[in-house]
Amino acid sequence: MDIRANVLTNKLEDLFFAHPRSLEIWRAFPHVLLMDATYKTNKYGMPLLEIVGVTPTNMTFSIAFVYMHEEKHSNYVWALDCLKSVMEGCMLPSVIVTDRQLALMNAYSIIFPDAKGLLCRWHINNNITKKCKSCWDVLYMSWTRLVNSETKEAYNKNLVLVEKITRCIFLSKQNMVDTIQRKVCVCMDR
Repeated sequence: MDIRANVLTNKLEDLFFAHPRSLEIWRAFPHVLLMDATYKTNKYGMPLLEIVGVTPTNMTFSIAFVYMHEEKHSNYVWALDCLKSVMEGCMLPSVIVTDRQLALMNAYSIIFPDAKGLLCRWHINNNITKKCKSCWDVLYMSWTRLVNSETKEAYNKNLVLVEKITRCIFLSKQNMVDTIQRKVCVCMDR
């Protein structure tokens, strides 16, 4: 556990905590981190950052939680620095999955500079759903084929289809397809 208080008021601003057993599991499976913050949905009215790990069998486990007084770059840097300090010399994560919270993305690129950043598929699907209600079925089917592509050839073929569909709808290739290619499909280079 680690805390950070306001220098002037001594009021608690940030609280990092992790159970020792969770840290043991994480040391065994340090490769992938998933991070997401709730927005003040607790009785303290503070964002809660949950940091989750993934085993090779795709089982998830909680690693740590951080109450933060704000979702700002400095808060995320502090939280991830606390996380790094409990690793005790173990291997750093290779992949970090987040929503598109820019402050968090910038913070992990500082604390874990060698980790590849991926955008969460669930968050991407929700954003696509919100923006593409009228054409959702066709786009979702194509999108699912794209993210489930098992080879680079299949990925490139499915990418062409998604590009055609997104061009026909209203999403620009620059905003959606390039982001997908850079963030979600980095894992194609296994």
